[in-house]
Amino acid sequence: MSLNDNQKRALIHHQNIFMQAGAGTGKTTLLTHRYLYLLHQHPHLDARHILAITFTDKAAGEMLNRIHHLISDNHNLPYITPALKKRLLPTLNQAKISTIHAFCNSLIKTNPERLNIDPHYGLLETEETTFLINQCIQETIQTLLENQDPALNKILMLYPYQQCKKMLAQLIDKRNISTSWFNTYQTQSQNETQNLTTQKALALLKTLQPIYQQCLKHYETTKKEQGKLDYTDLQLLAHTLLKQDTIRHNLQTQIAFIMVDEFQDTDPLQWQIIAKLCHDNSPL
Repeated sequence: MSLNDNQKRALIHHQNIFMQAGAGTGKTTLLTHRYLYLLHQHPHLDARHILAITFTDKAAGEMLNRIHHLISDNHNLPYITPALKKRLLPTLNQAKISTIHAFCNSLIKTNPERLNIDPHYGLLETEETTFLINQCIQETIQTLLENQDPALNKILMLYPYQQCKKMLAQLIDKRNISTSWFNTYQTQSQNETQNLTTQKALALLKTLQPIYQQCLKHYETTKKEQGKLDYTDLQLLAHTLLKQDTIRHNLQTQIAFIMVDEFQDTDPLQWQIIAKLCHDNSPL
């Protein structure tokens, strides 16, 4: 696939670049060509020095296959030279092309002692996470009901049982975001200038917080007993590691360029992880 004029301008752009386009318009094609162009422009680099983040494992495999195809066949492109092919082919199996979660998983696996965790942890798939969260919520609520917990009784007077379970499950699954919501409740609950919607949201958080904390504690304890992490854990633990100067600077030395094909842009933690990987003197 040949590049159009806009793609060609993006290909040779020498600063941070953000490209927005619809599905099927050639974003991944441009990313693949830019990957090779950057390596051509920087002869001292190879596949180990570029981090490329994709949305799915399948997309990561497809990008790697496209790169291999471009450097293996005879394409009349000025930046795919014999010297580039010779340099890239031996290191292509070490290319850092993956999803954000796979990158986080790799980082944790190489630094488990920094987190005091078992390096042989298992990873919960999405369906397993959902099942375990719901199981822990149900067990926690059952215990609270038996103890006639006043906080639970209060929330069950306001919301149906199944709706309470659903809200708690969402808060646990998105705990990297919901933590900031609870912090907002703590800092803004006395603000009399809030609009009615905000007041209702904060009131709901206030009611849910004690139940949420007990459900989350049960979920975390159960995962630890099973030797498991979920996808949110991968991001949280990787972000913790990147706060350590030694690890962050080591990665910044290894990674010369970061390319993001796509990730969950509604999750601020994923963006924070990418930002931590950027050089301190050249932030995003």
